[in-house]
Amino acid sequence: GSKSSQCDLLIGADGIRSKVRSYVLDSTIPLRYHYTNWNGLIDFDDKISLSNEWVMWVGDGKRASVMPIADRFYFFLGSALPEDAPGPERGTEAMRDELKQIFKQFPEGVERLIDAIDVKKLNRIPICDIDPLDKYYSGRVVLIGDAAHATTPTLGQGGCQAMEDAEVLSSFLISTNISVVDALDRYQKYRMKRTHEMVLKARERTAIIYSLKDSSVTENWYSQLKGSEMSGKILKGIAKNLGSSCFPPQTGMS
Repeated sequence: GSKSSQCDLLIGADGIRSKVRSYVLDSTIPLRYHYTNWNGLIDFDDKISLSNEWVMWVGDGKRASVMPIADRFYFFLGSALPEDAPGPERGTEAMRDELKQIFKQFPEGVERLIDAIDVKKLNRIPICDIDPLDKYYSGRVVLIGDAAHATTPTLGQGGCQAMEDAEVLSSFLISTNISVVDALDRYQKYRMKRTHEMVLKARERTAIIYSLKDSSVTENWYSQLKGSEMSGKILKGIAKNLGSSCFPPQTGMS
């Protein structure tokens, strides 16, 4: 059955496949597929990597990585498979066979990683995003997080932008002396440019990392990461991001 309720405000935080977004836009928009990601947890194994290191193997438009989390490794693997490529049955050895085929030219550490995976707990996820939206609210219904600006994880900004949304939206809601709709309009104006930029920058980075058309683009990018000045550029980038006024002024709030 179904039920209904009344409220002053409805916040759609229901992810990339948002039902609330369809209401706000009065239409359904397609997801844009970019690559496939496999991830999960495995036990520490120093033949794969040391327990205090984050290791990444790259090549041929693919990535494999392990990083320590508490007493285990978190791992992910990524490859730009054809969008309509059939996947193996979940939780079966066919999933391991698929990975071995895709990463067969990678070093021994990746082979050991794939052997260590519990296929019954292995996640296989198509990585998608959505094109930037022209509105984040309709009436008293508003979108935040992936419902508003789903992005690929190549910048690590999906969760960050959702938290910024929540902070900005709550700030405008508690400070408005006009109406809820006024607060939603200010939220939209304040957040749209920044979140659009994040979606497009992540999409651009994804095209570089998982390039199938021109491997030299990927190779050049990783070569730059090895440069001695890269750590300084990363710190400058973090400082610029923190200083980019992602939160509204707190003055005048009660």
